[in-house]
Amino acid sequence: MNNPAGVRISVVVVTLNRAASLERCLSSLARQEVLPEEVVIVDNGSSDNTAEVAASYCALLPLKYLREEKPDVAYARNTGIKASSGDVVAFTDDDCVVNADWVKNIAASYGLLDFDIIGGKVLNAYQNSLICRLWQDIYLLWFNCLNILSGKKDNCYEFPAEKCAVKTLMTNNISYLRKIFDLDEGFRPGLSMNEDAELHYRLRGRGYRILYDPAVTVSHYYRNSFLSMWRALYVSGRGLFFIGRNRRPYNCLLELGFAGRCGFILRLLFYPFYLLRKKRPLEALMLLPFFVFREAAVFCGFLSAVFLPAGRMERRR
Repeated sequence: MNNPAGVRISVVVVTLNRAASLERCLSSLARQEVLPEEVVIVDNGSSDNTAEVAASYCALLPLKYLREEKPDVAYARNTGIKASSGDVVAFTDDDCVVNADWVKNIAASYGLLDFDIIGGKVLNAYQNSLICRLWQDIYLLWFNCLNILSGKKDNCYEFPAEKCAVKTLMTNNISYLRKIFDLDEGFRPGLSMNEDAELHYRLRGRGYRILYDPAVTVSHYYRNSFLSMWRALYVSGRGLFFIGRNRRPYNCLLELGFAGRCGFILRLLFYPFYLLRKKRPLEALMLLPFFVFREAAVFCGFLSAVFLPAGRMERRR
């Protein structure tokens, strides 16, 4: 089906040694109601059968496959941007599955709304995993309390039901007008994680606007063990240190005034009662300990970056 909004969309997917996950992602892109202009796969140094998986979709998708040996996800994303040709550059990750109307809804939003960056809802694909459900719960609280700039906040424990302006969105479900990358340098290498938040901090400072659209939806296969989550959060904390040098903190409690911080803490403390009303007693019991675990991992990563030099860090979210 041709794109009714007339917006040419290039999709960039960076991958590393996750051939099975990539196959699942490409399958969802091949089932789009509106196919993208192109799908650019940037292989960031895989040693598995990633190339064969990509090649198997050449007949189903307008696909480009690139190798980028430099070990940095931001550098690989920039490589994908340079190889793309659409009016809009959209990103998802190799461990995500996009809804069948994902491309269509992105194009529709650009056709109707005056925003430079558009993304949307990231759902937990591992509903049978307690760890992943808790991760999603904390993400929802952060999104509603710390990330929304304008729009309704009907329920801080659920995704907003309407479009709203936000500070940042994750690169597993986001898109950019090409003019942004024609004028700006793109993602900053060397951060490993939080490179999306750092880019959005810079872009918002230059007047670009970011829209959350609940119709633009992907499902994310989160890390589903405490060890893998600790590692990801630890690396995230290191990234926060490197992007925070010589800048004020952003997208965190330190941005809020006293009333905002108190409001966040109160909502966190009342969260277990909300989960109990939703008949989720196990999550209600584990939520606050999981929050402490999460913040401890981020703090340890941040502290390690203070005393240890930057090196090669974990590259996947």
